[in-house]
Amino acid sequence: MEASAEFKTTYTSSPDHCNSRDTLQRTCQHLKANNIDLAKTRLTLGPWLKFDPKKERFLENENANAMLTRKYRRPFTLPTPTEV
Repeated sequence: MEASAEFKTTYTSSPDHCNSRDTLQRTCQHLKANNIDLAKTRLTLGPWLKFDPKKERFLENENANAMLTRKYRRPFTLPTPTEV
C-alpha cells in the first residue's frame, strides 16, 4: 500500500516542500495501520498553504483561515485576541 507515483512526484520533488516526503510516508503508515487501502481510497489534497506562525494565520487563503475557529455559543465562548 503506497501513494501513487504521480502524487509522490507532485508533492515531494519541490525543494519548497522538503518535509513532504517524510510527512507522506508517515501518513501512509498511519493509514495502513488503520486498514485504509490506498489502492481503493485515494489521497486528496487541497492547495499548498503558507502559514504565518506569529499571526497564526494562513497567507492569502481566507477559506483556510475560516477553519481555524468557529462561532461559539454563549456562555461557551473564547476571548478575541484584542480581549486577551
